Amino acid sequence: MDEEELERLEFEAGHDYNFRLAGLVHQLREHRRMLKRYLTAHAMAAQAGPNQLPAAIRALLEAYHDAWKLLDEPAPTSVSESSKSWVTASHFGHVAARGKHVVQSSLS
Repeated sequence: MDEEELERLEFEAGHDYNFRLAGLVHQLREHRRMLKRYLTAHAMAAQAGPNQLPAAIRALLEAYHDAWKLLDEPAPTSVSESSKSWVTASHFGHVAARGKHVVQSSLS
């Protein structure tokens, strides 16, 4: 659903006093923004050089945790507890190289 369709749906929901639908449209927009933020952070981390990698990983983890907050759920403990140890340059470089193509195509 593109932004134009969301605008139309939101207008119709407001016109018909359908607050549940208006709330769902609002939630959908928040989730789309969070997904874009996460994909952007992932792409930046995938392309980061050695000097930029710590900041890029931090931004990616912040987006990850904020996404879970948006869902009103805690982040899985296996990731949040081990995020400092499992996200190393070599491991992340391998994961980033694998997902780089997918992320870049998702952003376009």
